[in-house]
Amino acid sequence: MNKNLSYALHSAAVLAFMFLFQFLPPVAPLTSVSMQVIGVFIGVIYGWVNVGLAWPSLLGVVALGCTDYMPMTTVLQTAFGTQTLVMILSLLLLAAFVQQADLTGVILDWLLGMKSARGKPFLTLFYFLMAGFLAALLSQSIAVFVIFLELFKDLMKKTGIKPYSSAVPAFFVGMGFSLSFGDSALPFKGSGIVAIGAYQAITGESMNLVHFVLFCMPLSVLGIAAYVLFCKYCMKVDLSPLKNYVHVKENVTLSLKKKVALVGVVGTLLFLLLPGVVPPSSSLHDVFGILGLGGLSLLLLAVLFIIRVEGEPLIDVGKIAPFFPWNVFFILVVLFPLANAISSDVVGLNAIISSGVSALLNNMPTALIMATVIFLAAYITNFANNMVICALFVTIVCFIRDSLPIHPEILSYLVVLSSSLSMFFPAANPINAIIFGQRDCVSFRQEFTHGFICCSFLCCVLLVSGYVWSRIVF
Repeated sequence: MNKNLSYALHSAAVLAFMFLFQFLPPVAPLTSVSMQVIGVFIGVIYGWVNVGLAWPSLLGVVALGCTDYMPMTTVLQTAFGTQTLVMILSLLLLAAFVQQADLTGVILDWLLGMKSARGKPFLTLFYFLMAGFLAALLSQSIAVFVIFLELFKDLMKKTGIKPYSSAVPAFFVGMGFSLSFGDSALPFKGSGIVAIGAYQAITGESMNLVHFVLFCMPLSVLGIAAYVLFCKYCMKVDLSPLKNYVHVKENVTLSLKKKVALVGVVGTLLFLLLPGVVPPSSSLHDVFGILGLGGLSLLLLAVLFIIRVEGEPLIDVGKIAPFFPWNVFFILVVLFPLANAISSDVVGLNAIISSGVSALLNNMPTALIMATVIFLAAYITNFANNMVICALFVTIVCFIRDSLPIHPEILSYLVVLSSSLSMFFPAANPINAIIFGQRDCVSFRQEFTHGFICCSFLCCVLLVSGYVWSRIVF
């Protein structure tokens, strides 16, 4: 089947789910409104997995506005008019600015140039993956990966790492999940934003951004360190060619504009965390209450727009426009009204899912609930877009929150991290697709085997560390 025919068939399926599914006879206790909303939901998910993220999201908004659940005006208000979406839009603009500012090379040189890594191959691997993780925090993961892929190939030439040796999948799999972690560990990145949006849409409450960072950042770093140790002591990866590797730093000076950009970005993120830590009795808390996260994020973004460095604006809209992650924005636009609809009493899925899952989870230990969520999200994300899987599992967690012996925010954070373990199949994300295409230096079997084993191990790491860390943070 050629690509055009496949695209046409998948597109037809999306349209059928969104506009024809509603004509199927509903099974009690579902109603005709239930069938309309469920059809739109299935159509959007199917489109995300098989077609793309942009037009299924936008068409999903239109289709939902054509149902009997709510009129188009209300759908559009819910999609575009919330405090959370305004905050997310501001953060996406900030993320685009950071990527355009090009701070990746500075981070890479700083980490790989450390003297402590000389003669220590696995420490070099750790620094390499940490460099990717930190660069992905401040940029777009696929762009960072392109740079790191070329760096690794250059590393192979300089050190004599052989194609199809165990070192190759160790680096490739590590790059895949560490960059994905970097794209998720902050609340203004891809999966983090999706999780915040889904949580807000269903629970009506805002996620605590301070808790998000305190939970996801340390566990991400721990996951990378655990992976390196697992490669060394359990997978017995041979990194001996790296023993004599010395990274030569480029003579790159940090311009005044980049210094101001870095300070501005860090300051903005710190200010967005303040509403979660200031005492309720303080006047600053009252100010934050008036502004809301949406107003505060717009204020901070406006300040960055006002700043000029060497006669030029710090942020130029025209320059950052090509870096804006539209796919993330499109997902959220449909997610807000659709998640509200799916979880409403009118549709009735909430009661069905809650009763079924409540029976399943009755008297189930907290650790087993966490394990089920982590392993399912991690394995399924390797066959679908991680943001889609993150949105789905956070939605499910919020559905059953009254039946959980653990705070739904904790499980949502674990979903963000476990859905980022895209490690053993090419369909996981564009990075994995490129990695599995490197047939000149790694086989499909090598990449799949190493990735699957390490994914299972990291699920266990997330389970144990997540359980312990949740007791400390919450």
